[in-house]
Amino acid sequence: MFANLRKVVFTLACGLIVCTPSHLHFIAAQTEAGAEDFKSLSSDLAQQLRFEEAAAALRKSFKQAHQKPQAPERERLRRLDRAAELKSRSDKGFPLSADEAVELTRLVSGFGAKGSAIPYAERAVERHPESAKALVVLAELIKPDQKPRALELLSRAIVFEPNDPAMYLARASYYFWIHNDPAAAEKDYRRAIELSNGSNAFAWAGLGDSLARLGRRDEALAAYRKYLSIRPKSAAHYDGEIEKSIEMLTRPWQP
Repeated sequence: MFANLRKVVFTLACGLIVCTPSHLHFIAAQTEAGAEDFKSLSSDLAQQLRFEEAAAALRKSFKQAHQKPQAPERERLRRLDRAAELKSRSDKGFPLSADEAVELTRLVSGFGAKGSAIPYAERAVERHPESAKALVVLAELIKPDQKPRALELLSRAIVFEPNDPAMYLARASYYFWIHNDPAAAEKDYRRAIELSNGSNAFAWAGLGDSLARLGRRDEALAAYRKYLSIRPKSAAHYDGEIEKSIEMLTRPWQP
């Protein structure tokens, strides 16, 4: 109970002031805040896009824990520092490259509240209208609510990067999940496979999904099995879903 009370006071205090590192030390002394309190505060601050303060709180949590942070925590801190740097430059009016603008948008999307990244994506497209990556990132963010515009952005991205498999993957995903058009998705997945010389595992998985929905069982099974044979180790956590799809397609049909 008292720990929760300290956490409430601690969070409220940091919400009323700018939590510089010195403020964090002061509040910690007054509230006996622990490592988990600082970690929670860091998450709250990051969601408010207060990345510099979020990074300071996370560093304080590392110190309070009295042990070396794990790799995921160190990576989170690296991303907070990078977000703080890019956002500071953007807020001060310094120009960001297309890649930096896309990176900032993705960081804001990962840390911030729903919809908070859209203004950054809009700004990236406004300043870099021929950046296919910027167009795709904006399309991904708005596609649930602005479907026609999202499709237009994805198609423009392909015009600018007609030989990039990732552009076709992005539009294929839109066709399959948003537009409910597996036939159109199949075409883009096949184009991504062609452009990658058959090496893009995610295109094979998407092709399997499209073919399964179209009722082309044997082709879908072949696509899924191709995915499993070439997928990167980093995508192993998707294997269960693919194997479940294979199991459903190979299950004996019962009238």
